Amino acid sequence: MDKEGCMLCDKSIRLPLCFSCMGEEIKSWLGAKDPRLVELLEGNNFFLRTYNRNTEKCLSCAKELNVCVDCYTYEVREILETYNPEYIEEFNNIFSLAIPKRKR
Repeated sequence: MDKEGCMLCDKSIRLPLCFSCMGEEIKSWLGAKDPRLVELLEGNNFFLRTYNRNTEKCLSCAKELNVCVDCYTYEVREILETYNPEYIEEFNNIFSLAIPKRKR
């Protein structure tokens, strides 16, 4: 595995923002919608914190990166699909990062 890659998908981390920083924004949004889901998200974040192998740092907090934003938002979507699917469309509009991939 690539030591600079995401611990979940093993692809290069293309946006150097850690799941903790993004998670704070998501928790703020989700707390206004359904505070019960914030607890589920925090449990998921605790699990993700156990992964640690990268030397790249988050642009926001300078913590080591271990999970890419794509995988993190996928994990959050899974929670929403299970517990509150009516929030998925709004979540996608706010938090899905459609960064075009480079052509090779």
